[in-house]
Amino acid sequence: MAEFRVVFVASDYDATLTFFTETMGLDVLREFDNGGTRGCIVLAAGGQLEFFDSNADWGASGVDGVRLAWEISDADAEYRRLIEAGATLLSAPTVQPWGHKNFAVDGPDGWVITLFEVTNIA
Repeated sequence: MAEFRVVFVASDYDATLTFFTETMGLDVLREFDNGGTRGCIVLAAGGQLEFFDSNADWGASGVDGVRLAWEISDADAEYRRLIEAGATLLSAPTVQPWGHKNFAVDGPDGWVITLFEVTNIA
């Protein structure tokens, strides 16, 4: 396998693009418009997120209960940056029993995004 992507249909394409590029600070790899269906691929650490506007014909909507997670180098600093960027934070940085300090962000379309710093490998 050569590449990993998470793909979803966004109910509000423009708000989703703004969230991932301006709030989360991710870079756009490619945007496209294929006869009225817009799409975008953003770089997300070692993977990619791809989303389409709600005109996309994907059939089934996917799996409930799925989260996105990113490893970051400094949970406290990223938490402060996201507050300043206007993100809706769901939890404060907390050290977990498995050695991560993590917090959660409310993303587009109900996505929960966990950001974590490895503080201690158990």
